[in-house]
Amino acid sequence: MDEDLDNKNKALSIRQAFLKHPTESAEVDFKDGIALTPKSRFCHKLVKHILGMANAGGGYIVIGFRENAEGVPEALPQLDKDVLSSYDVSDLAQIVEAHIFGSEKIYLKVHKDPHPDTGVIYPIIEISPFIKRPFFCFRTTSDNELLQGALYIRVASARTIVVASPDEWDKLIDQCVRAHHDELLLRFKSLIGEMGFTAPNLYQTATLFPERKFQDIDTVQHELSKKFEDAGIEREGLEILHYPFIEKKWSRPTLLDSLRDAKLRNTGWPIGIVTHADGDRPEPLHKGAYAEIGQPKGEFDYWYINENGAFYFFRRYEEDSQFNNPDRHFYFDVRLWRIIEAIRHTISLYKALSVDPTTMIFLQIKHTGLLNRILTASNKGRAVTMRTRINKTVPEVLWNKTVSLDDLLVNGDAYVAIIARELFETFGFWNPADEVITGIIKEFDKSSL
Repeated sequence: MDEDLDNKNKALSIRQAFLKHPTESAEVDFKDGIALTPKSRFCHKLVKHILGMANAGGGYIVIGFRENAEGVPEALPQLDKDVLSSYDVSDLAQIVEAHIFGSEKIYLKVHKDPHPDTGVIYPIIEISPFIKRPFFCFRTTSDNELLQGALYIRVASARTIVVASPDEWDKLIDQCVRAHHDELLLRFKSLIGEMGFTAPNLYQTATLFPERKFQDIDTVQHELSKKFEDAGIEREGLEILHYPFIEKKWSRPTLLDSLRDAKLRNTGWPIGIVTHADGDRPEPLHKGAYAEIGQPKGEFDYWYINENGAFYFFRRYEEDSQFNNPDRHFYFDVRLWRIIEAIRHTISLYKALSVDPTTMIFLQIKHTGLLNRILTASNKGRAVTMRTRINKTVPEVLWNKTVSLDDLLVNGDAYVAIIARELFETFGFWNPADEVITGIIKEFDKSSL
């Protein structure tokens, strides 16, 4: 019961972040505060965006925002009651299903959430991904907003388009792969062939990706755990895993050169550093390379990069490795700094590998060994203002998402806030103020070695 409430609170917090920091992306769109009226042009546009998001993995549409002169969505100061009440989930689903082929159900929710600053209620439509097959448009509307037979998809540039090119088919195929739709992949292969496109090896793609059966990474994680076990201490720290959804292989020299180029110079000991020091230099491993820097009982980093671009990183918490930490202090400002670096380094690495910015990336950030830690700050000025908060129940926090490089670049700071809040709320529901998070992000971006 508590877990259900916890999940609901997390979901509300994410939706309220959309209201407070409106930024359009592949997963989030903002529309004017217009009542939902069947057969209206606004309604047809809304249906198109809903179908595009359902075909691209799901998303949210926030009602009651209008673009300003700079093209940024701004909340309307008030919504009429008639507008608010028109967004009924049953009516909306019925309208959408009237415009799609077959008897497939579309799964929608309509949340009516208060703005965290003003208390004004705004409808937020939550769209789930398709389950069995993508949604094709059933009929052409009189205003030509919807076209018969069209397959709409939401893309990284925050637009909804008709699938027409091989690249757009690839994006839809990636979604099928993540949903494990083997039967659907076969249908796509046939359909793409009929349209004159070259069909990729879909089954090879299917086995290469979802949660990607990366046996090499499973192996290095197991070996890493054994190393800590042999040292007589728990493996507690920050773990990062990411990989691109493309079928490509890089040579070891290229991987190492890209890691060197991707190194961020605005933090202490960079993630994924390539060093030539004895005992710390990279070595070949499996189908890639790895480096082990330091010792498990002291400062310790481990990274592994695979020939297909997958990158795994582990770092023992600085709180434990640099200081005698019998009280198990957990520095929120250091943790936030590392989350920022993790996202920035992901972008930097795939840029160095010349990965197309529209490529989808799986990114996972995990914090382990959280039980009985005390939340505080490395900055003494911040620490004195914090009351004691202890994590008594949650051993680890894992966040992951599949996003495009473009999305990560545009919305990286918003993801930092989401990851940090999920982590810190395990310490008595502590929720840092927006200005605290943005302040540390600015500190990070200004810092330089």
